[in-house]
Amino acid sequence: KFNEDEKIKYSINIKSNDKIIFFTNDGKLYTLNPNILPSGKSKGNNFSLYVNLKSSSKIVGLAKHIKNTNYLIVSKKAKGFIFKLNDDPKIQKNGKQIFNLKKDDVVVKVVSDLKQYLAVVNSINKLLIFKTQEIPILIKSGGVLLQKIKNGSLTDVQTLEKNEGLKWKIGNQIRHEEDIKYWIGKRAQVGKKVPKRFNKDMKFSI
Repeated sequence: KFNEDEKIKYSINIKSNDKIIFFTNDGKLYTLNPNILPSGKSKGNNFSLYVNLKSSSKIVGLAKHIKNTNYLIVSKKAKGFIFKLNDDPKIQKNGKQIFNLKKDDVVVKVVSDLKQYLAVVNSINKLLIFKTQEIPILIKSGGVLLQKIKNGSLTDVQTLEKNEGLKWKIGNQIRHEEDIKYWIGKRAQVGKKVPKRFNKDMKFSI
């Protein structure tokens, strides 16, 4: 079940012969055949008819399956890896565990369309930017440390090219920090204080 914002966020164009993949916050990957879903004119069915989701599970990523696409998967405890789905995914009602999460950790975001750099921000107002190539490409993992965080958690990530700069949405405005050199470092470093007028919830929101 999605709220209105999630409906927009997870809207995708699919054909009858496509497969839908989605990631949940407990580190699982699920696959659906769109042919089994009700048409757009219907009221819809409960998702539990198609997959065995735990009551605490939440969908954090949804996409049309495209072979050899890379997905960056990151957790609250700042662990992450790049997941590469090489083969056609099997349709399994129980899903497939791809992220081996530690106790009290959950997946917070899944990102495709990866670029040269990755920006990570946390709840204690620290931002770190490092090269995406520092993150391993795997088919199953417990992840590597993306940012060193003491008494806090990772809140958001963004992929970017160096010449694009960093962007975030605050209210109805898009803020743009063109010079990002100050925040560039190596994976697993602490990072530095976020730019001025950054969101209080420590999210890029775009």
